[in-house]
Amino acid sequence: MKVVVVGAGPAGLAVALGLVHRGIDVTVLERSSHVGGRVRTVELGDYRVELGPAGILDDAPATRALLADLGGDAPTVVSSSARVNRRWVVRGGRPRVLPSGPLSFLFGGALSFAEKCALLRERRVPAATPPDETVAAFARRRFGDSIATAFVQPMVVGVFGGDYEALELDAAFPRLRELERTHGSVVRGVLREGKARHARGEPRPRLVSFEGGMSALPRAMARRLGDRVRLGCEVQRITPRQGWTVDTRTGPIEADHLVLATEPEVAAMLLGTVLPLQVETAAIASVSLAYRRADIAHALDGFGLLCPRGEGTKTIGVLFMSSIFDSRQAPRGEVLLRVMMGGPNDPAIHALGDDAIVDAAQREMTKLLGVRGMPTFAHLQRWPRAIAQYTVGHLARARAFDDGARTLHLDVGGTALHGVGVNDVLRDADRIAARIAASVR
Repeated sequence: MKVVVVGAGPAGLAVALGLVHRGIDVTVLERSSHVGGRVRTVELGDYRVELGPAGILDDAPATRALLADLGGDAPTVVSSSARVNRRWVVRGGRPRVLPSGPLSFLFGGALSFAEKCALLRERRVPAATPPDETVAAFARRRFGDSIATAFVQPMVVGVFGGDYEALELDAAFPRLRELERTHGSVVRGVLREGKARHARGEPRPRLVSFEGGMSALPRAMARRLGDRVRLGCEVQRITPRQGWTVDTRTGPIEADHLVLATEPEVAAMLLGTVLPLQVETAAIASVSLAYRRADIAHALDGFGLLCPRGEGTKTIGVLFMSSIFDSRQAPRGEVLLRVMMGGPNDPAIHALGDDAIVDAAQREMTKLLGVRGMPTFAHLQRWPRAIAQYTVGHLARARAFDDGARTLHLDVGGTALHGVGVNDVLRDADRIAARIAASVR
């Protein structure tokens, strides 16, 4: 059996490794000159900039299995600082610490008295499964309007970069539904499961990266695959026959099975009318800014800062990169921030020029973090179609697409259908590889 995988991001590379492990011939085609897709770390002078995900949680079984399979080729894991457990949210124009435990919940200033009462009452809200429930509707039903707007909305944007009024709960955050269904309450479920994990002696999941940045993972995967990965090989057309004909600039490649592990819009373009793929995306601009530490009034003691839509900022969140990982992000005496802009806070962000976006980020850091000086370094990464949006009806569309794809000996991996995080796409890649291998038997 011959499998062609289009796209050498984490999803495509993981599918290929899973197939090789099962003795199946595979070729990975990547149009760019590097592997990793949107998981990419760049060294710009004395600064290390993550263009995509800043890290992954270390509790995902598929990811742990992948690292174990890589063995001596696996990159060195770098754990985040303990400070990442603290997170900030903008309320009334200034940062406030999000509650992380009972004491901070009772005595912290992020929640009003009425909001604290609403959280306590959540345990008495009846469980329900309204059809096509959005994340916003779920949050309002269980926590009330105020908490939904001030806390749930920015946390959702931090993951999807999109509008929680449009996202389907069961597709985007199935864990919330599971907590409600299993425990009758999100708050009760979180507390019970935390207590059970502590009783078993299990540590809390930690955010991790790798020595050299997130790019180290796809590079290690590509090294294991060797010449099965072809860089600079753009796919121009795919045609279903008894299998698939994949046309590239250097000629056609025949495949018994095809896996598209590209960005959702590329997969949709290649599929065309063969099997239409409908996935919306959100636009994000990532501005990395370095400052002298002495020029920032905020303590930067945490993972970052969330900015609710109602606070009037173009910023949707700020990652305190120099606080998240103790490894080098900026020269001594400086700190690196990563300002995420666009999404529902400013969907037209990409209509602005580069300088205008960077200037806007600087102004908002002055307002939100008390920055006094000019940045020592600035870098803009535009992502016009950054993150797939699992809008209402996504689960039904994904099931219908998967059913049609199976008859064509086709799979679509990556973020288009079954999860937008790195751990999600690695889990899905393992599922795809196992299913293809099972079809050979």
